[in-house]
Order: sequence, then structure tokens, then C-alpha cells
Amino acid sequence: MTGVCFLLSLFLSPIVGLVPSSATAPILIIVGVMMCGALKDIDWKDIETAIPCFLTVVGMPFFYSITDGLAFGFISFVVVKLAMKKAKEIHPLMYVIVVLFFIKYLLTALSTIGVI
Repeated sequence: MTGVCFLLSLFLSPIVGLVPSSATAPILIIVGVMMCGALKDIDWKDIETAIPCFLTVVGMPFFYSITDGLAFGFISFVVVKLAMKKAKEIHPLMYVIVVLFFIKYLLTALSTIGVI
């Protein structure tokens, strides 16, 4: 099903690209408000959970990117768990994801300054 939807998006993306960003902004605001509804379910008293969640939520608008906000949250989750000496609670896949994000940002920084 996912593959079929991706194939359809190949043909529909030029049409969707014709819609101006001023027309999509209200929908994005509504989606953002709906996403904020999940914030009430976070245990804000648990610092190990609260810090990565807060940094994820704050990172998205500051970086103008959902991906970079999530990356900031993933990285902060691993850093907080390591700082609390709870490395065994971190799933091995999280280490892989964080290393890949570091490589991505390192390569981006190096290409920005013209090293690569």
C-alpha cells in the first residue's frame, strides 16, 4: 500500500506544488495544534522524559524542520540517559540513529565551510 501511494505521489506532486504556501499555512497550524494535544500525556515531572520532549518540541520551530527537531530530541534523549548512567535502557537502534544524525550534521557542516 505504501509503495502504491508513493507511485501516485510521483504523478501528483507537480500538481500539489502549484498550491501556494499561503494556502497550506492554515492547515499546518491546525496540524500543529493537534500535535500539541499529545503534550498533556508527557510526564513532565520525570526529568529524563521531560528534557528530550521539551527540546524536541522547541527544536522544530527553531530549526524550521521537523526532522531536525526530532534529531535534536533523539540526541538529547541519548545524552540524558547516558548522563543519568542508564545506558542499558537505551535501545541499540537509538545509538545507530544518533550516530547517523551526527554524521549527517558533520557532513553538512564540512560541506558548508567548503572542506568537502
